[in-house]
Amino acid sequence: MPEKKPIMDITGLSEALAETLKQISAGGKALTLANLARTLSKRKDITALLERANSQAETISENELASLKLLLENGEEKRRDLIHQMTSMEMDFNRERDAFKRLGLTLVNLARIPENESFNDGLEECASVLQDSAAPDRLEECMKKLRDRMFKEDLGGARKRPERAEEESRGVGRVKSFFARGEKPSPPGDVFPRLREELAVALDDLQRILGEDFRASVHLAKEHVSRSRDLDALIAQKTFILSVVEGYVHRAVGEKDQVTAFLKEVSERLLEMEKELAANATCTAEVHLDGSSFNESLESEIKIFRESVLTSPDFESLRTFVVSQLAKMTSALQKRRREEAVRIEQAQQESENVKKNFRTLIGRVIDKNKTLQEEIQRDPLTEIFNRRTYESSIAAELERYKRYKKPFSLIFLDIDHFKKVNDRYGHDAGDRVLRAIARKVRDILRKPDVFARYGGEEFVVILPETPLDNGIDVAEKIRGLVAETVFEYEGERVPVTVSMGVTEVEPGDLEPAHVTQRADRHLYRAKAEGRNRVISDYDGK
Repeated sequence: MPEKKPIMDITGLSEALAETLKQISAGGKALTLANLARTLSKRKDITALLERANSQAETISENELASLKLLLENGEEKRRDLIHQMTSMEMDFNRERDAFKRLGLTLVNLARIPENESFNDGLEECASVLQDSAAPDRLEECMKKLRDRMFKEDLGGARKRPERAEEESRGVGRVKSFFARGEKPSPPGDVFPRLREELAVALDDLQRILGEDFRASVHLAKEHVSRSRDLDALIAQKTFILSVVEGYVHRAVGEKDQVTAFLKEVSERLLEMEKELAANATCTAEVHLDGSSFNESLESEIKIFRESVLTSPDFESLRTFVVSQLAKMTSALQKRRREEAVRIEQAQQESENVKKNFRTLIGRVIDKNKTLQEEIQRDPLTEIFNRRTYESSIAAELERYKRYKKPFSLIFLDIDHFKKVNDRYGHDAGDRVLRAIARKVRDILRKPDVFARYGGEEFVVILPETPLDNGIDVAEKIRGLVAETVFEYEGERVPVTVSMGVTEVEPGDLEPAHVTQRADRHLYRAKAEGRNRVISDYDGK
């Protein structure tokens, strides 16, 4: 193998880093800081570069050097903090994935009943996919096979065992799978209560994994589960629970990617500053060497001048020699002064460049932080606020109510029969409906109002300093606007309506969950009474 050339510029360093990354990838190793450092330490050109950098003379004054070192240490500390945060998010993501795996296996096991014998192969395949932690595409394919069968027959209806016929003749309804659809009687005996209790325990585990930011959402899901009176009502909660998990996964993955890109940018800027410091060190060393050479030359001229004065035969020759030597020394001093002025100017320019680059880095960090904050607050599909922003906003609004007695109203909004839209027209049509409703509702709200996607097809609106009567007016305006809007997909009209629950904050509301649960109860009542309507505190009382 030919000997590697020494690294002399940024191009050479970039090529060395690219080769190192290829070596790590070709070796099948994970791209971690430890693997990268270990591979770089084996390259002679990199170690030679570090030795050259370490062997340079002192660069600038002690105060400036201490200041720059402090800046670099602060940057390194921030980098370590961000790496720690990224590691923590990876651990949270792994815990969430394990909880999802356990939940999926529990549901599959609950579906393995005699009535579902014809689906055992599909259930076994799903259990195998979950157990092996396979790719999401494979799990989606497995679930699609089950869904296709469900459209053709009810689980447990394909093959009835003879011994079950007598039980059914006595009025005992057959047990449907957790994955079944349709309006059927509730399971016999204690199967349904046990299933509901198991799901409640699973939600408790899920809440501990997702953390405090999702406590209100998981609590709301538990309320829905506890109010379920049959299996179909329990099945209907699956979409909301999955939307909570998807929201957490999306946020964790998005934040991980953003932190990774941000760390890369900060590392590049710190590397540039390190190079500029090394260049300053080289310049200072050259100045020191030039100064020593000039002093030696001047001392030599003075020695010659002294010897000539002592040995000069007459005054005329002495005068001529003195004039000549003084002219040489004057010229050398002037030249030295000009060189010093140029070097001082260069040093000042390089110092300004270091300060400018650092200011640029700080500006980019601030801008990046603003961008990250904006992205964290928004729902990527509808571009309105997400559930995380809603939960922080309603907590702040409740605190403002407790302190200043400023009332506010809360609207819960749910798209009617949204699953039918997805099933008939496809998820692309469903996404378009969500974006269209979000855009139209956002346009009629005030600037202080908080409009957010709560999860799936559910939205929420916080109306600050708005009593209940005005909140009902806003809700009716939204309901009418959606009902009158023509939604079309590929030339076919898509009928869309919404149901809403409206509530006003009350003195007994000690935490945001109290307001949220009351609005959610009104929303459920609006759906139970026929949908496309508004139910408020007046109706509830």
